[in-house]
Amino acid sequence: MNILEKKEKNKYSIDYHLVDGSGAGVTIEPIAFLAVTNGTIKLLPVNHDSSLDKLVDYVPDLLNKVGDAISTMKDKNKCIEKLKNKIEKEVEKEKEKEEEEQEEQEDYEDEED
Repeated sequence: MNILEKKEKNKYSIDYHLVDGSGAGVTIEPIAFLAVTNGTIKLLPVNHDSSLDKLVDYVPDLLNKVGDAISTMKDKNKCIEKLKNKIEKEVEKEKEKEEEEQEEQEDYEDEED
């Protein structure tokens, strides 16, 4: 085989010696997940190193729940206060009505005498 034949033969072949390399194994382990709930984003770690880590992670949720409970109680108290005022007004009206009826009854009795 002369040099021209070798060049022609190698023209369409791949030189595998230039493509040497080694493979490396890569593993991906999740360390946390992003959770989107009701418009809030939370970072949920997969592994907790200690109980203190868990506690620190859940403190914001606890504060949100306590705040929601307090605002709900305030709303309920406002509703109760409005209802109480409405009942007091109705009771006052009933008392006035009874007093008027009693006065009319006394006036009627006075007229009969």
